[in-house]
Amino acid sequence: MTTNQIALSFAFTDVIFILTLLFSFIGFSSSRIFEWFVFIPFRVVFLREYWRLFSHALIHQNIFHLFLNAFILLLFGREVEAYYHNQSDNGFLYPLLYLTAIPVSVAFRGFKSKTDKDYRAVGSSGGVSAIIFSYIAIHPQQVFTVELFYPISIPGLWLGVAYLLYSLVMFRKGKDTIGHDAHLFGALWGYLFTTAIFPSLWPLLLEAFF
Repeated sequence: MTTNQIALSFAFTDVIFILTLLFSFIGFSSSRIFEWFVFIPFRVVFLREYWRLFSHALIHQNIFHLFLNAFILLLFGREVEAYYHNQSDNGFLYPLLYLTAIPVSVAFRGFKSKTDKDYRAVGSSGGVSAIIFSYIAIHPQQVFTVELFYPISIPGLWLGVAYLLYSLVMFRKGKDTIGHDAHLFGALWGYLFTTAIFPSLWPLLLEAFF
């Protein structure tokens, strides 16, 4: 890739990163902006405030929540975006991955809580989970080292499976305020979207398992 191609391929990830930081900090200092962006299914369904399906991903509850999602977005997003641009001439596919993952990740809980006027959600976790699992689809045999009492090397695919199982269990328990459902459905969407666009990735999955 040329320098110009690399700059182009990284554009969407960087723009989303900057916009997320910008609006999150605005939301920290302005309750009015925060309230206008937050995902409230009741207002989406009955008041037709459809922008909330997307805008909630631009704001976060606190600094830790923001920087965790922003860091992961840059860590995996740039490489996933570069892969999309290298493998396809359609420059809208990668933005479509991220932008569709956001409403998809909250759709189930949103429908379930549509009559609950108090249910609220913020954060880009659904979109970020989609990016992580898109990366896993592209690099299923990538090994990550986890530092516990001593370094442990674990294939990314198995970390992804563990992440899905954990999210599913915690979602079913429903005993905390973390949007495990958004993590779960965002992750599944990221993997399925990427392998549907690039079906040649399926054999890599089989090789990683067997």
